[in-house]
This record gives sequence, structure tokens and C-alpha cells, in this order.
Amino acid sequence: MAAAYWLVSRLLIGPEGNPGILLRETTAPLCYGLFSGLVAVSLREPWRRIDAPQREHLAFAGAGAVATFVVLGLPFATSTPAGWMLPVGGALALTAMLLPGVSGSLVLVMLGQYATIAGAVHDLRLAPLLWFGSGGLVAALVVVPRLQRLLIERPGRTLAVLTGVMAGSLRALWPWKASYDVRAGDLSPQFVGENWPEVALAALLGGILVLALERLSRR
Repeated sequence: MAAAYWLVSRLLIGPEGNPGILLRETTAPLCYGLFSGLVAVSLREPWRRIDAPQREHLAFAGAGAVATFVVLGLPFATSTPAGWMLPVGGALALTAMLLPGVSGSLVLVMLGQYATIAGAVHDLRLAPLLWFGSGGLVAALVVVPRLQRLLIERPGRTLAVLTGVMAGSLRALWPWKASYDVRAGDLSPQFVGENWPEVALAALLGGILVLALERLSRR
């Protein structure tokens, strides 16, 4: 995971002075389009695991979608975070990673911690990473058992909520934004751009990729 994070962040975000493909206005919409297709088609996976979906499952999915949509619309922090906030960020980011479709990186952007943690990884500064990791460890010890228990005791409702969370997270993946600098935090959505055919094709490619992986897993 650490190696993948370092390599992918170099490709998507890029080092200082050399923006990655997720920060360039020419390529960022295609990336977000691809991610949108991945998540949209993946909605089928948790929903089809619900035995005989009923109206209550639709209600739980709707609640999860609305809650996620509203949270992702909250203003992003732009100031440098205090040191004591790093464990809180680690806990919230890991919790988000455990929920399908929700990005831990996006949570860090909202908290204003993304640049701090990404810089610590690239510069190999251990102190902020240890504080951040301590929060993630606490979240793992608390959230993972609770989530497992819910999946055993109330699998239908839990999977419905997780499906809704995935659907609501599509707000963060809207391809056209005012700015693509995730380190600055200004990711407010804009109207559909002229490159919508290319973005739609990227989303279609993402969906096909998910279907192909599902077929491979069944085989």
C-alpha cells in the first residue's frame, strides 16, 4: 500500500512544480470520469448481495446517499492543521477507506491535511506519519469490529447504507470543477464542459473495467 501510494501520488498529483494528471485541466476530467464509471458500476455489487430488497432497504440507501452528499459539500479547511488534529485525520481517513466509494484522501483534503501527509510521505518525515497512523490504528480497532458485527447481524440494512454511501460519493467525482488542485481544496463543481464525449468514454471504460474484473473473479 505504501509503495502504491507513493507511485500513484507521483503520477496523479506529481511533485512540487510538476503537476500530475489529476491536477491538469486537460487530463483531470478524464481521470474523474474514469473514477465515476468505476464507482457507478460498482454500486451493483453491495446491492445484489441484499436478499430480497424491500422499501426499507431503499430508504436506508437513500439516507446513506443524502448524508454522504451533504458531508462532501461541506467547506474545505485551507489553513495548516494543528499537530493534535493529525490522529483525528488518521481515524477519519481510515474510516472513510473502509466505506466503499469514499476516499480517505478526500477526507484529508476536507480537513486540510492532504498536503501535510503527502509531503511527509515524500520527504520521509516520520513524526507526522506516526501521529497520523496512531489515529488510523484506533479507528481500525473500533470501526472494523463494529462493521463486521453489523454485516453479520443486519446485513441487508448495512449493505443498503453502504450502497447509498457509494452513490453519494459520486458528488466528489464530478469531472468538471472550478479548480483541480486538491491540495488547495477548491473542488467546487462546474457545468459540463465541451470535452464531455471524452469524459463519457472514460466513464464507460471505468464501468467496463469493473465488469471485466467481476467476470474474472467469478471464473
